[in-house]
Amino acid sequence: MILVRSLYNTTYSIIRSSQSGDFSVDDWNFALSNAEDQLYTIYRGKGLIDSETQMNMMPFRDVYAPVQTANGVYTYPSDYFEYISAECTIGLNQVQIPVSVLSDAKWSGMSSSKLIDLNKNPILRLENGSMQLYPVTANLHMPYYKKITHAYYGVTYNADSEPIFDAGTSVNSMFMDSLFNVLVDMIIIEASKSLRDSELLTDTVQTINT
Repeated sequence: MILVRSLYNTTYSIIRSSQSGDFSVDDWNFALSNAEDQLYTIYRGKGLIDSETQMNMMPFRDVYAPVQTANGVYTYPSDYFEYISAECTIGLNQVQIPVSVLSDAKWSGMSSSKLIDLNKNPILRLENGSMQLYPVTANLHMPYYKKITHAYYGVTYNADSEPIFDAGTSVNSMFMDSLFNVLVDMIIIEASKSLRDSELLTDTVQTINT
């Protein structure tokens, strides 16, 4: 978890040193949200093939293992974003088997096929708001990516209209500490776009690396 106050303190004084215009706390929070979205997309895409990236994405990973239903239909977890893989345990010996995730077009033929033993080849389809597992006697186990909760730098304002950090309304970043510098650079990139200051990013990188 990255402390949002540390992100703010590291980036904001550099951003404000730009001569391109003012940059409010609201602007900073907007830049932070954009940076987090981009970083989440990049790392989620790499997370299946790179062990270091997988480790950095751990706060965003969870496992959905619902209580078995009679009809094999399950609702998504409330924080569900994207499935990583699907498997199930099935049969008296509770054998763990990979699950094939099918489109609706393929589901009809596969679920009624007499040529395939679905006890050895379970299938799953993801629908709007629910998922369906077959055979219904299987127990679903599905690692997935959670929705991102954006970090937020909360403030109150003093008599001089200066922003004062408010821990009660602030939200820390879900990203792990090892991505602090990456996120700092991405926030600066977003700020430089808003301020239309092509020199800001270069100056920032030099300052951070000094």
